[in-house]
Amino acid sequence: MLMKHKPYILWGIVAILLVSNLITVYFFNKKDNADSVTASQGTEIVATVGGETISREDWLVAMEESHGQETLRTLINTKVIRSLAKEYNISVSKKEVQQEVDFLKSAYSTLEHGASLNESTLMEEVETELLLEEIVTRDVELSDGELKEYYDENKEIYQIPAMYKLSQIVVSSEEEGEQIVKELEGGSSFEALARERSIEQLSSSQGGEIGYVPLDSFLLTKEAQDAISRLKVDEWTTSVKNGQSQFVVYKVLDQSEGKNYSFEEVKPQIRRQLALRQVEAQVTPEDFWDDLNVDWFYGEQQ
Repeated sequence: MLMKHKPYILWGIVAILLVSNLITVYFFNKKDNADSVTASQGTEIVATVGGETISREDWLVAMEESHGQETLRTLINTKVIRSLAKEYNISVSKKEVQQEVDFLKSAYSTLEHGASLNESTLMEEVETELLLEEIVTRDVELSDGELKEYYDENKEIYQIPAMYKLSQIVVSSEEEGEQIVKELEGGSSFEALARERSIEQLSSSQGGEIGYVPLDSFLLTKEAQDAISRLKVDEWTTSVKNGQSQFVVYKVLDQSEGKNYSFEEVKPQIRRQLALRQVEAQVTPEDFWDDLNVDWFYGEQQ
């Protein structure tokens, strides 16, 4: 399923998740490896390759050079947006944020976009994005009639199907699939087996996860749809054939019920969407840096 609403939100979130994960890796490694300093040199070693070593300092310098500027920019922009929202007395409800997240889930799959969305991080970043949209469009006026007309013309957009968050293990033969099921029944980790045995590289790198998928998705055969529809969370299918003469074992990680949103429920979203079309120039958080006296490590904006 393709993104029907605002694909730039998803790609922005994926980028933010990437740099956020790098920050997380840094701090957890800093904590866990605090006692691994070598006695002879007083330098912490984070890796060895043959007789060569890589120090923490080398690692952090490389990380900062590769991602430091964009990571800091993301942190600054989040503070800029939230400061402006406070100044203009602008807010978005948790219900609006959850609604946008539900739309993203309905259009998202790991196989299509190559990353797994963390729920809490996603909620925070969607809230920040919606605040920015409200700030940018705060002076745009639209009538209820205009909003209702758009809703009536695009009702299908606001019909979210029931979704299954799935993981998969793809193998080349039915015998291999049956062996996978036996190992799962014996207590083996689905995620570990996906990483070790699945021949579908993108999902295997995610521990098998392919994201939220509707039952009528092109990713699933009729046999897979029937098998998945009978499962509860944390249950897996038998080995089923996919459309590429391969065999797949699916696991249900989560389920979300379908919903048809009424006009009143999506009215704020429609207002933002139509109002953004009337904003003459694209506005970014950086446009407000001077107003908020932003000063950062990298000097002038680049």
